[in-house]
Amino acid sequence: MTLPRQSKPWFLLLDVLRGPAAILVFAEHWRNLFFKDFPDLVAPGLAIKLFYLFSGAGHEAVMIFFVLSGCVIAHVTSGMVRQGRWSWSAYLSARLTRLWVVLLPALVLTAIWDRLGIFLSQGKESIYAGDYGHVLNAPVAESLNLNAFLGNLFFLQKILVPPYGSNGPLWSISYEFVYYLVFPLIFLGFPQARRLSLSGLCSLALAIGLLIFAGRSVSEGFVVWFMGVSVYFLYQKNPLPRRFSLPGFFLGILLIIACVVASRLKLPSGFLPWDLWLGLASASTVFAGLSSKPSPTMQRFTGPLQQASAVSYSMYLFHTPLLVFIASLLFRSNSTRWEPDLPHLSVGALIALLVALYCLVGWYCTERRTKDVRALLAGYSAP
Repeated sequence: MTLPRQSKPWFLLLDVLRGPAAILVFAEHWRNLFFKDFPDLVAPGLAIKLFYLFSGAGHEAVMIFFVLSGCVIAHVTSGMVRQGRWSWSAYLSARLTRLWVVLLPALVLTAIWDRLGIFLSQGKESIYAGDYGHVLNAPVAESLNLNAFLGNLFFLQKILVPPYGSNGPLWSISYEFVYYLVFPLIFLGFPQARRLSLSGLCSLALAIGLLIFAGRSVSEGFVVWFMGVSVYFLYQKNPLPRRFSLPGFFLGILLIIACVVASRLKLPSGFLPWDLWLGLASASTVFAGLSSKPSPTMQRFTGPLQQASAVSYSMYLFHTPLLVFIASLLFRSNSTRWEPDLPHLSVGALIALLVALYCLVGWYCTERRTKDVRALLAGYSAP
């Protein structure tokens, strides 16, 4: 099973961010499901404090994902327009194929793991009853129905329906899809609206209407997502001088880490919330990364992170239900979770490795086939 390398060398350093961000999301769910909360520990040492600090940064990692996504969608959309290939049908076909090839199997597997887990652990007496590990906040059975399944399939989670079953990470997929619609409406409509074009004004009004419909949380996330759009166009017009780009990228990574730490410690954030500070730090790092041309040595060094990036979407959608299922076989309540001692951390690491391999198989069977699915659908739609 061979993982692909990034086909666009100038996007290589973006993968240095995407891969670790996916691992942080995975780590937060794994740690919350299997290990006691930090306030319940007795005299934790420095290593354990650092372990809990960074294994709880899943939300911060999603903000990094948003910035990266905005940059990529700006590249895709502007490229299609510039080359005269833009059409809503082509754009949405590519976006929907990318999302659904992994999302549909992930929803089916969520149903299988959750129903099996509820059956084996006797439902109401198990962790599936909710309020467990900051991962399950409501009875899983309540969101394990056809209405929630279809709502998640059509990107309405956290808007009209809850995330499906135990698969809480699905919340951000609906946010992303809204942004996929809103940005082209703004990008295409703004130049026309400046000339008082009715179509341009309608396009902008529709974009605003979508954000209002999706809700305040989605709209706030769009501010972070749009930072990625902004730095892409800044890079296109005025890239950072080459001699500053690589040092700027590594300085940006340090800024990201500082924002993550400050956010996790709930330090005062000044006049902006930490999500926006983190978005700005991520956007600055992306700008420097786009402006750099990594050497062959750097490309070899970042190879493992590129490979982690290649499977990040599959890992994001596949990991939680299986982690919850395994946890349901081991624990009945929050109080029975493990202490973060060496024996339990070792067993937990083996579980994490098992689930990571499961995600890799999921990638191989789904995300890796995205181009094949697109070609197949194109064949059916051809005259």
